[in-house]
Amino acid sequence: MQHTLTIPMRAIGKQRPRVYGHRAVTPPETKAAEARIAAEWMAARLPMVEGPVALHIDAVYAMPTSWPVKRKIAALGAPMESARQCDCDNALKLCLDALNGVAYPDDRHVTEASVAQVWGQYDSLTITVSAIPVREAAHA
Repeated sequence: MQHTLTIPMRAIGKQRPRVYGHRAVTPPETKAAEARIAAEWMAARLPMVEGPVALHIDAVYAMPTSWPVKRKIAALGAPMESARQCDCDNALKLCLDALNGVAYPDDRHVTEASVAQVWGQYDSLTITVSAIPVREAAHA
């Protein structure tokens, strides 16, 4: 079972919480991005996946408008040469936490994860959640 969702948004990384005294506060940008991802998943009426889960994220970043056409054509769909936009591990963490309790019961069920960051015409975030078949234990 595999479910895919594409959201027309720029992928951002999960930001560290700010600590004030003994209280940690999640930055508003992170809260808003997590809420949007969860809301889009629910709006698409995608079910929760039970058992071991694989999560794949395709983060597409719009090429700068200042780039010449030749460079844009060459870069379309190509991996980003530098992670100027956000670290892939922070983008993964944002999606893991956003879909916790929405796409899977808990993020500890995610046993495989991958992130691809590429150039495109428009910003988009494509999230694929797949159930991993449980293998039968070998009997001695």
